Amino acid sequence: MSNCLECGKANPPSSGNSKRKYCSKKCANKYLHKTKRYGCTRPLGWIRKGDIEAEERKQRKAELDACESDPNLFSMRDVAKLGNTAITNVSVRYKKLEITPARSTTGRRLYFSKEQVDQILDYENQMYPKPAGCITTQEALGLLDITGLTFMRRRTFIDLEPEGTIVRNGSVSEYYNKKKVIQFEADWQQRQVDRQEETSQRQKERLGQIQREQKEFEEWFTKETKGLLSSEEFAIACGTKRPPNIIDPTIKVRGYGNYYHPDKVEEYKTFRDNYRPGGYVETPEYGRMPCGVPRRVPLRKDKWTDPRPYVERRLLLEARNYDTYRESDKRRADKFKADADAWKSNGYTNPRTKQCTACTAEKQPFYNYYPASGKCKACCHRQRQRQRSQPVVDTKDPALVRLRVVTAYATTIKHELSKGNKEYNNIPNTIIWDEIEKHLGYSREDLLKHLEGKFEPWMNWTCWGRTRKNKEGKCWEIDHIIPRSTYVYTGINTPEFKAVWSLDNIRPLSRKKNITKSDKKEIIQIAL
Repeated sequence: MSNCLECGKANPPSSGNSKRKYCSKKCANKYLHKTKRYGCTRPLGWIRKGDIEAEERKQRKAELDACESDPNLFSMRDVAKLGNTAITNVSVRYKKLEITPARSTTGRRLYFSKEQVDQILDYENQMYPKPAGCITTQEALGLLDITGLTFMRRRTFIDLEPEGTIVRNGSVSEYYNKKKVIQFEADWQQRQVDRQEETSQRQKERLGQIQREQKEFEEWFTKETKGLLSSEEFAIACGTKRPPNIIDPTIKVRGYGNYYHPDKVEEYKTFRDNYRPGGYVETPEYGRMPCGVPRRVPLRKDKWTDPRPYVERRLLLEARNYDTYRESDKRRADKFKADADAWKSNGYTNPRTKQCTACTAEKQPFYNYYPASGKCKACCHRQRQRQRSQPVVDTKDPALVRLRVVTAYATTIKHELSKGNKEYNNIPNTIIWDEIEKHLGYSREDLLKHLEGKFEPWMNWTCWGRTRKNKEGKCWEIDHIIPRSTYVYTGINTPEFKAVWSLDNIRPLSRKKNITKSDKKEIIQIAL
């Protein structure tokens, strides 16, 4: 054991390996103060650190108050307010201009003189000089009181070329002559006045055109309805309260009513005399039909499945397509023509016979076989029946729909010609399309392209017809702007047919609108 270096008493036992020098902490502090190991002796003029800091704060505040009260000094915040910009921009500008602040406080606040403030505010002209009398794009927008987008739109109508460009931090800015900018605004105002006058002139011309078309329509209407009966007159002549629905009007004009030919009175009376509820009426043109439901398309006079009409129709088609056939198809066509000629030369008796490749029936005449197949018509019919008995999945193939549209188009024309001639038209669809291309100037592809060009956003080929609807439940049909019922035509080369079936009169229309429109038409459209 050792004794304390301060008081000399015995030290308590040590907890470690080293020996203790002091008996307590108090003795240790006294001994260390005596030996000046703590440096506790205070020099002359000693002041507390907190007092020193307080004095420094007072000096900084006095210095700051002096700078704030000086009208010739401006802080960075003041410069930012004067220049309507951010403080960071002020910092960047004075550093790039290499301006030394007029005064800097101990608290690192910077103050600038009036001359330095003018230099900072004129930063753009100093760093990016532009010719005299020119302004930047932003200054031009402020002068015109418009947005940048409006300025660019107006420049597309009125030329305003920039005097030059300025590159700022990698971006390119344009500057314009101030006088040209003012003239640009005057030209724009003059353009608005000219456009208003032009619009007024067009409206006057359109009004005059409508009046002329109205006059032409009145003349046409007076000429076409001469000798016809109005709806009221026709109803009185028929002895009914209103015109009978079973009789189609001769002319229908929206807003002017329906007009009937006087001969239709006798037609109605004949139908009325032969009418029997729930019975049938025999007519020479339409054959046997239910009472109250007149047939629109006349009946065929010949049976289309008979040998002679079939051979004549087949020969006509083979002759028209002979030039486009392949060699194998030409040989088939020549064979069929040879058989037909031999049959005609024999007085339509003793036709040449063939043996069916699918059945074991006896040899049959050549007209009981399709030229492209070695099977007889009965075998082909049974094959089609088996195919039809299987469930059909409609894939809505656009190519198939386009083909159906073309076919339905030609078939409708065939029916319309049959009604006009009051005799069934036995012309094949291929011939009809040839006549359309000859007299109307458009083909199948032209029709399809025309319809596609007038499609609405929801329209496509898969939703054509009555049952082919899209996800929204919509479908479209081919509509005639001037309805088909407006004219009666007997041939494709007639003016009435051209007016109804020209491409200008064809458009796709939703089925709902087409049903609502029915056979109504606009007055101006009729005049045109």
